[in-house]
Amino acid sequence: MIENIDAPTEESAPPKGLNRSNKSLSISTKIVTGFALPILLMIFVSTVVYRSTLSLVDTASWVRHTQEVISKGHLLQKLIVNMESGERGFLITGKDIFLEPFVAAEKQWDIEILKLKTLVKDNPEQVKNVDAINLKAKTWLEQAAAPEISQRRKVQSNDISLDHIETMLQKKTGKNILDKIRQAISELDKSFIVAKNQQGSNLLVSILRDIVDQETGERGFLITGEEQFLEPYLLGRDNFNKHVSQLKSLVLNSPDREKVQNLIEKVKRLANSWLVKAANPEIAIRRQAMGAESAEAEAEAEARFYQLSSLLSKGTGKTILDELRVTFSRLNTIYVNSQNESAQLLVLSLAKSLIDQEAGQRGFLITGEESFLNPFNTGKIEFNKSISVLESVSNNAYDKAIVLDKIEHVESLLSHSLT
Repeated sequence: MIENIDAPTEESAPPKGLNRSNKSLSISTKIVTGFALPILLMIFVSTVVYRSTLSLVDTASWVRHTQEVISKGHLLQKLIVNMESGERGFLITGKDIFLEPFVAAEKQWDIEILKLKTLVKDNPEQVKNVDAINLKAKTWLEQAAAPEISQRRKVQSNDISLDHIETMLQKKTGKNILDKIRQAISELDKSFIVAKNQQGSNLLVSILRDIVDQETGERGFLITGEEQFLEPYLLGRDNFNKHVSQLKSLVLNSPDREKVQNLIEKVKRLANSWLVKAANPEIAIRRQAMGAESAEAEAEAEARFYQLSSLLSKGTGKTILDELRVTFSRLNTIYVNSQNESAQLLVLSLAKSLIDQEAGQRGFLITGEESFLNPFNTGKIEFNKSISVLESVSNNAYDKAIVLDKIEHVESLLSHSLT
């Protein structure tokens, strides 16, 4: 802390020779001459780091955008397979209850298509692709699904030769189990959404698609008796095992909540320490060194200049900032390992806001212009916003044991659903 800054002490006062040798120089010239080279070098380094951080933030934003588009694409895939699965169940049994997945998916289709088009509106080629997907889905609904359902409604159950299969399906054992699986996956998805883990949500979409593929393949085989219709079932089974394994690995690599919270608290403590012990005192002394008009004021300003030089030479601010960067790196590594892109983006935002503060403060120390403090003040606001969101992500992190139990529950249910 800085004490007795209103009057120079023996320790803080400049050597007598300094006054005589620099008599003809103005305070502004002395300050610029004394600080220009080291601070310009610091600003150069800060600029390089700042630009690199901006590039990383931009890349992370595009990664998150791409993940959202992929997730929507997987959801559309799931919806079309749900419609196909529901239709086939109805064609076998003639019972409207088996059309529930079809009806629900059809209602949701237009909503999700619109959301996906909004996500890719800045890419005309992708918009064309979405329109093409929508057109093919509508064509299948109008020219295949709707006519087949209509024809099935005209046929009486007792006219169908698949009596044994129909009896089995009408027990709804498989359907009830699959409904439980969908519910369990929905609960898992909520955990990943709250934890802002897009990769986990994407894997759940893939797992749900794998389950529907198995259901579709089994129903196709029941209708036709042709082995080729079992291909989706076999492929879905293999993909299900692969995606469940990936999801378990993701959960097992999720960060320890207490460890992350400790690192976040360390970031908050170090950032505040830098403000209290370095940034704010240096800004205060620089302000006091400005505006000298009389000889006494010039001597006072020169004393402040010497005091500021002594404070900077201690390297307190640099030491704190170096430790902050190491902590940021540890946090980022944790979220890279757990494949949490949203949290990685938050860590990058924190690093950028800190660089903004440092660059703004250094600019003010050189020029004395208040406008150079704009990034400093904006950086403090952005830092507080990002640290608050990161704390929320950490506090809402899922419990590994509970999530793994739910995944194994889904596996257990599936093993009994299509047997």
